[in-house]
Amino acid sequence: MAIPNITVDGSDLISMVALQTKVRYWYLEKVMKEKKICLTKQGREAAKAGAEAARIYVEEIMKLLGTVMGTETGAIILNAISASGKRLVIRPWMELESNAWAWAESFRRAVQKDNPLFIREDSPLTPFDDRFLPGSVTKHWGSFSDYVGIGGGSNAFLEYTPPIPSLKNIPWSLSGELASKPFLAPDQVLFHELTHAYRQTNGQETCVPLIGYALRYEHTDEFLAILLSNIYISETGGTVLRGDHDVAVLRPELTKPGGFFGDTPEGRSHRGALALTKLDPSIFRKLARVRSAPFNPLRDLMIESKIKDAMKTAKSFLVGSDHVRTYRP
Repeated sequence: MAIPNITVDGSDLISMVALQTKVRYWYLEKVMKEKKICLTKQGREAAKAGAEAARIYVEEIMKLLGTVMGTETGAIILNAISASGKRLVIRPWMELESNAWAWAESFRRAVQKDNPLFIREDSPLTPFDDRFLPGSVTKHWGSFSDYVGIGGGSNAFLEYTPPIPSLKNIPWSLSGELASKPFLAPDQVLFHELTHAYRQTNGQETCVPLIGYALRYEHTDEFLAILLSNIYISETGGTVLRGDHDVAVLRPELTKPGGFFGDTPEGRSHRGALALTKLDPSIFRKLARVRSAPFNPLRDLMIESKIKDAMKTAKSFLVGSDHVRTYRP
């Protein structure tokens, strides 16, 4: 299944698996003190193993993309990426920690106009990078405009290695233990990262740090990715939904119709977080019309005609928050 503007590239696995193969040969030669395996054979076997790993990777990712595309929620996000005209490359995750992420070729173009590019995640008190604190911008870093988004969209990369049984020697594949969690199945992880890629290719990232009840989601784009992933999970028959940017489960009362964005302090906090994402109205309407998902808070908002109310909530959401005082909605 071909999707315009989206390419799956497994070539990073070629050299890595080839190196693993060579190391195994060298180890055997050293332990057995035999020289029965020539370097030419080593090279052929290593190249073959690497090429096969790359082929299997592409095949597995394409299957997952087919699964995502087969849902209403997934088709909306994938079509939005294609419509952006920007290129998305999906390739293996090659680090030793975590297992997936999406990043933009140009962060300034990926981020909405006039939104800060970076936040600090190491301190709950100052989520923004220090360069955004009042009085420090021009003194230490130059013009504030150098560190805000310009929008327009950027080419993006999505790096993810799902658990693939035939590639069990790849150490950074998602472990079976993680993959067994209700909201961390391979297609669900891929969909989550595709949501980030959609925002980047369309120049819609915000990454505004959150406070109050929404703090558990860290920032606006993670809030949106988790919310849309939960709609996707619900559409595909899942009943256990994600409740934060870690592995907490969404409480049952928040999964009921009208619960997530309800008229409660927590619900109003969620509305404020949604408003700060500045979700494209056309995508909002398309997602809100996904009726095959029992859990769809966007549908609830549209039915209750409270979208404007959510936008009004954004201002009150920021009142009294020192660490977001430089954000200009």
